[in-house]
Amino acid sequence: MNHPSVVRRSLLATLSLVTLVSGAACSGGEEGGDDGMPDAACATQKFYPDTDGDGFGDMTKAVDLCAAPVGYIAKGGDCRDGDPSSHPGAVEICDTFDNDCNGLADDADGAVDKSTATTFYRDADGDGFGTQTMVRTCVKPAGFAAVGNDCNDASASVNPGAPEICDGIDNDCDALVDAADASLDPAMKHAYYLDADHDNYGTGAATFACSPPTNYVAAAGDCNDANATAHPGGTEVCDGADNDCDGGTDGTAAAPNQCAALVGTYTGTYTHHTDERVGSTIVNQMNCNGTGSGALVLGRSPALQGTFTCAYAGSLGGFMHNQTVTLKASVDPSGHVTGTVDHVYDSPSTAHRVYNVTGTQTGTTLTLSGTGSWLPNPMSAVPWGVTFSFAASR
Repeated sequence: MNHPSVVRRSLLATLSLVTLVSGAACSGGEEGGDDGMPDAACATQKFYPDTDGDGFGDMTKAVDLCAAPVGYIAKGGDCRDGDPSSHPGAVEICDTFDNDCNGLADDADGAVDKSTATTFYRDADGDGFGTQTMVRTCVKPAGFAAVGNDCNDASASVNPGAPEICDGIDNDCDALVDAADASLDPAMKHAYYLDADHDNYGTGAATFACSPPTNYVAAAGDCNDANATAHPGGTEVCDGADNDCDGGTDGTAAAPNQCAALVGTYTGTYTHHTDERVGSTIVNQMNCNGTGSGALVLGRSPALQGTFTCAYAGSLGGFMHNQTVTLKASVDPSGHVTGTVDHVYDSPSTAHRVYNVTGTQTGTTLTLSGTGSWLPNPMSAVPWGVTFSFAASR
């Protein structure tokens, strides 16, 4: 292709030659007419350079001549006389140019060939990936993306190009979530440990996952995963186990086995008082007393268990004469007791009440007590008050 400057010089030379020839032709010869004047001038018209040979000339470079110079034509209208694909009647395509020379380019021209356009997808979250709501245009509209298949167009962190992370969401839109997705970064997973006794502490080798599998927990360090009372931070009690996982059974690592002196059977009495009061006046009451025993046995939970009788000599309905009391309690190495008392007061209906009990145990004595309140029946005006105590020794 000739350089534009060379083409211009050639056209100028041609125009000069044409002007000379036309002048001679239009003058009628050197002699002129009888009156010495040249012949009448020839009729001129506009000619347009058609450098791209598309049959349409450049309207901005018209010349008025009697005949068309080389490279010129009588038809103008070309808006881009360097591209044979641009001229009146051409097909408007997506190329940023006004192909059909109607003053409109690409999307601005309603006649643009949509087959040359690009498909864009609605991108509401601005992450560069859109949904299946699409348009075909030459230029990407605002709020649209060139790539589709966004599975959540309301979250910019979820799209086909996002990394999969542990959050219960399909981040990269491949229909796989968290650890089920092979693209998940292993560093994202958490360590979990088998918790067989369900005390929220596990043991053994770690299993790595995004969320804990069934019977697995995040905390390790359980020293006895068959005993729910034994785990880091547990309360050390007399039961033959290392409850706090500090390396010391029934005590500390430095002073273990502190409960040995408390082991044995303690025999003694039980007293129970319950009354209904109106103000400070007792309107109904039940008192019972009995005997029984409780034994501290290591290796069971709770370690302190026993049964006592409670004989009632009164005549109030709803209270049988021979009542029973069951004691279940834990004892720490210092002898502090915490547990429950289950008092069965009416055998035909096995009516019973459970109360909390506290106290102390030494190598020779067991002293416990507790209080409570209850409503024996719907006719009770106020809750009945309860006090009880154990006094036993070995």
